[in-house]
Amino acid sequence: PGDSALMEIYKTRLDELSARLAGMPEVQSVTPYGSYVTGQVDEFSDIDLAIDVSGFDNGQFLLTLPMRLAEHYPILFTDFAPSLAPEKYVLTAAIYPDKPFLLLDISVTATPHCSTVTKEMLSGKNNPFAHTLKLFSANMKHYLRGQDCGSDIRKMYGRLALPDTDSLPEMLRHTHRWLLRNASADLREYIDRFTPYLAKIQ
Repeated sequence: PGDSALMEIYKTRLDELSARLAGMPEVQSVTPYGSYVTGQVDEFSDIDLAIDVSGFDNGQFLLTLPMRLAEHYPILFTDFAPSLAPEKYVLTAAIYPDKPFLLLDISVTATPHCSTVTKEMLSGKNNPFAHTLKLFSANMKHYLRGQDCGSDIRKMYGRLALPDTDSLPEMLRHTHRWLLRNASADLREYIDRFTPYLAKIQ
């Protein structure tokens, strides 16, 4: 079962986010899913929310989300999930500077589902650095949880011009250093918050 103190922190932030999103005129409902629903919240958990905008084009609504979130939260980075489009529309946003793993994943649904936003459109809107940072966070989380994520780490690492190594921990460390070197000033402190977790990986 999830840690009760973490569950309370998670619930407080989830409730505030849900209320904020529910206040948008297109939104019919906001439904949590993932670790909160299953009671398995840990220090690596995301906040997963599905928002229903039935009556509106959910793909077009997705494109407006980064701007709308930025009206209320300090956005560290956002990243769309092109590989899921146009069947599913998901935005990842980092809005909590103190919690590097606590990303917000928003799935935007509608009945009927609209397919006007393509993989190519979302890929064109993504920032390559932000995408690498999202992948790094996910891979770190999965590795620390003991999940089989070697192929994902190697795929992420292969996109960067970094030293050859067969060691997954070294790939994560090199990627972290690359992120720090290439980060804007406002992101360096956030990325540095992964450092204590890197000390735990073997």
